[in-house]
Amino acid sequence: MHFDFLSQYSLFFFFLFIQLHLKIWGKIVQRTLNSFNILVGFLGWKFNRKRTNNNNMGMMKSPLGSQFGLLNV
Repeated sequence: MHFDFLSQYSLFFFFLFIQLHLKIWGKIVQRTLNSFNILVGFLGWKFNRKRTNNNNMGMMKSPLGSQFGLLNV
């Protein structure tokens, strides 16, 4: 019983530790991905502006636009 309590306690701290790290790394990764998505979206928007495509995505393009800008061919 005592061992059970201890392992639950350490697990709790382990998860707290992981959550803290995930929050910190999540922010870093999110910022990196956001700037990357803006860049890719802008490149896709510039590239796709020159072509005419008949799909609905053509209506929704903007400079900060979709991260799938390059995938719309």
